[in-house]
Formats: sequence, C-alpha cells, structure tokens
Amino acid sequence: MTNPKQENITIIPIKKRNLLKKIAYITIILHFILQVIIIYYDNKIHCLTTGINNSLELIKFLIPGGTK
Repeated sequence: MTNPKQENITIIPIKKRNLLKKIAYITIILHFILQVIIIYYDNKIHCLTTGINNSLELIKFLIPGGTK
C-alpha cells in the first residue's frame, strides 16, 4: 500500500479571517465612494450632478441667511 502524499495546508485563524474580511469590505466601500466622487466632479452623468446641484441650491435657499 502506498501512502498518499500529504500537502502542507495552512489554516488561517478565525480572527485573522475576520480582519481580512473587514479590510476587503472597507476597500470595496471606499472604492465605491471614490467612483461616485469622480462621476460627480467629472459630470459624467449629467442628470445626477444636476439633481445634486439643484438640491444644494434648494437647501441654501431654505436656510435663513443662505444665498437667494
């Protein structure tokens, strides 16, 4: 009988796996936020930026002392 070759398997502890998951999630969220900022400032989606600008103007108009 031949013995099957044993492979070295490294097991990552649960605490380190959770840390890696958190880092991955934070990276994905930051990437999404940066993409939205890039789209906003490059005016790639006209209706999105127009809507945001109109909302900001409305808020400024409604706040006492804001620009009219």
